[in-house]
Amino acid sequence: MTDLPNTPLAWVNGSDAPEKSAIDLGFMALTDCASVVVAATQGFAQPYGLTLNLKRQSSWAGLRDKLVSGELDAAHSLYGLIYAVHLGIGGTNPCDMAVLMGLNQNGQSINLSGSCRTSR
Repeated sequence: MTDLPNTPLAWVNGSDAPEKSAIDLGFMALTDCASVVVAATQGFAQPYGLTLNLKRQSSWAGLRDKLVSGELDAAHSLYGLIYAVHLGIGGTNPCDMAVLMGLNQNGQSINLSGSCRTSR
C-alpha cells in the first residue's frame, strides 16, 4: 500500500488519515474547558493520529483574532463568538466558521458527592 499525502481531498483516494497531525487548540481557563484539557493531557486524540496542542488565551477577543488569522486551528469559545465571526460582527470580516461540539448547556460546574466534599 502506498502512503497517501495528507491533503484536504486525501479521503477521496481512500485515506482515513487526518489533514493535520497536530492541532493548535485555543482555550480559556474556565470549568467548561475541562473536557478539552483532559483530552489533550491524556492523549485521547493520539489513536486517531492527532496531537492536541493547548494554547491558553487571556481574552475572548484574542482567541477570536487568533482563530480568524489561522494561528489557532480550533478553539473552546463562547457559542455566539463563532456565529459573530461567521457573520462579520465585532470588528472582523466575515469568515467561514462552524460549531462542531457544545461543551456545556446553560452553564457549567464540577460537582462532588457529599463524601468527597467533606473529606480532606
